[in-house]
Amino acid sequence: MYEKYWGLTKKPFENTADPEFLYFSDQHEEALSRLAYVIREKKGVALLTGVFGCGKTLLVQALLDELNPEKFKVVVINNPQLEYVELLGAIVGSLKAIELPQKKSELSAVYLLKMLEQILQNNLREGKETVIIIDEAHIIQDDRVFEELRMLLNFQVRERFLLTLLLLGQ
Repeated sequence: MYEKYWGLTKKPFENTADPEFLYFSDQHEEALSRLAYVIREKKGVALLTGVFGCGKTLLVQALLDELNPEKFKVVVINNPQLEYVELLGAIVGSLKAIELPQKKSELSAVYLLKMLEQILQNNLREGKETVIIIDEAHIIQDDRVFEELRMLLNFQVRERFLLTLLLLGQ
């Protein structure tokens, strides 16, 4: 009803993160610039924290709009409340778009890490950057998962990391 009154073509106050309605406060602009910098300069990892509803997910959507899909392979994990092997499987499955075994007993971290390394090397050969975004990272309950995510930065060549990891949460 207010769309017609205000001459709007879309509802601006929906419950989804639509970057079309992102208001760039100084803080939002700086956060987006810093995330883009970490990716562009291949710095490895960045952490963005903020209170519930401050726009972290919206910034991710705006960032995704800026990343050319011909140059970047991006995976976004929105619900990381998983065990490490499951999280690693979600990352590998999203990057390679393959069906992984459904039974936990058929998945191993060693197998998934080898697959991930192969994906990262292939992306590098194809001139593509790999970006892994973990939204809602604060719900990860096992501290070892954070350590294992950090260990993904061991995938590197002499002069650079083979992936960029962005962690966002409260």
